[in-house]
Amino acid sequence: MKDNLVIVGLDIGTTKITTVIGEIAADGSVDIIGEGTVPSEGIKRGAVVNLERTTAAIRTSVAAA
Repeated sequence: MKDNLVIVGLDIGTTKITTVIGEIAADGSVDIIGEGTVPSEGIKRGAVVNLERTTAAIRTSVAAA
């Protein structure tokens, strides 16, 4: 079996961006090892209106996780 299998979930919404990082344990369960939530920027009504601001918010969420 491989060591340190990591999965990442990214939820990009109109009001917030959330990143969750999990590690798959030997028994198949997932242990949450990081979470980051930041206010969404550059998104309006579900559409990206400013790519640079959206990218920066995603990077901030991932770094917080």
